[in-house]
Amino acid sequence: MLGMADFEFHLGNFNAHHENNHQITDNQKLRKFAQWIFQEFEKQLANAEREAKKSKPRTSEKPNSRNVNDAWNSFPQPTGAPTHVHIPEDFE
Repeated sequence: MLGMADFEFHLGNFNAHHENNHQITDNQKLRKFAQWIFQEFEKQLANAEREAKKSKPRTSEKPNSRNVNDAWNSFPQPTGAPTHVHIPEDFE
């Protein structure tokens, strides 16, 4: 939510930025102000996400190997006797 103090702050910044532009109508100013507010929220969210990423501790994981044969080390081994499955002749 946007508090009244934040609203007045952003409105003041917006008006200062557009005070010399007398060619736009009040509706255009209102629309631009709404866009301005959304941009400010997006900036704050991006900064918060960036800070959250920085605060996460890095784990010392083994880097992924590019050797395609490493996957064979964890290949599952079959257990028990194989079972027979009946496949119908018209199976496609």
